Amino acid sequence: MRKPPNTIYKYRDWTDSYHKRMLSNNELYLTSPKNFNDPFDCRIGQNFSLLSKEESEKYITNLAISHFQEVVKQGNDFSVVLNDFERRFQDKEVFQAKADSTLFAIEDHCYGIFSCSRRWNSILMWSHYSANHTGICIGFRWEKMMTLIDKNIIGKCGDVSYATNFPKLKPIVAKLDIDVMKRAFIQTHTKAKDWKYEEEYRFMQNDPNGISESKRTIHISDDFFSEVIMGLAIPDKFRDEVLNICRKKGIPVYQAKKKKFKFDISREKVI
Repeated sequence: MRKPPNTIYKYRDWTDSYHKRMLSNNELYLTSPKNFNDPFDCRIGQNFSLLSKEESEKYITNLAISHFQEVVKQGNDFSVVLNDFERRFQDKEVFQAKADSTLFAIEDHCYGIFSCSRRWNSILMWSHYSANHTGICIGFRWEKMMTLIDKNIIGKCGDVSYATNFPKLKPIVAKLDIDVMKRAFIQTHTKAKDWKYEEEYRFMQNDPNGISESKRTIHISDDFFSEVIMGLAIPDKFRDEVLNICRKKGIPVYQAKKKKFKFDISREKVI
């Protein structure tokens, strides 16, 4: 496990009014997985093809037991419920698709995620998330972000892992809390190796009752900001706006610079 960073970074597009609110209005937004640009992110379901025949039978029995109370009011007995699930499980591809869609819909409704990075000098991220280096990169104090966990505003945080192979998650036959927690972290903090350059550090909330749109916005104080870096190609108008806001809030500002004869970025302090 890596040592927590002192500062975590968020790349922002200054032409986007919602992005600007992070700095101007001190707002963090916990987005739903359905808004991610990576179609595999938080889309890691249980693989039912990994179950043996005996495990499949036990899984279906446990599933029927857990659902029995929901349908008993309709006058059905347990055998009816069990037979229904056995019938559905005959076509595992259809069952898998239904299980995935149900899980992902729950995650979209109940998860709120704030994605950051350990690094401020990624040429790719400046291009992808800060409008081709015309935006900014905001640094947040990690210790201040942890106070949101203490207040239960955010539930957990950690580094994203990058994998070559898609995780093999066998459906849980016998429920073990520690296993459930480990698996949940894998499902929410594992991405394809293609994204490794991001060095993502993720904060997230999970509310089983769902997160309303109004609760996805978190307000923070000025001391959460550690610094702001302006992009290599930031227009003068944007630069003046950023500097004006940061002066009022007492936030140090840096200007990104090209390193001579290197594919790398340095920075120079402005205020």
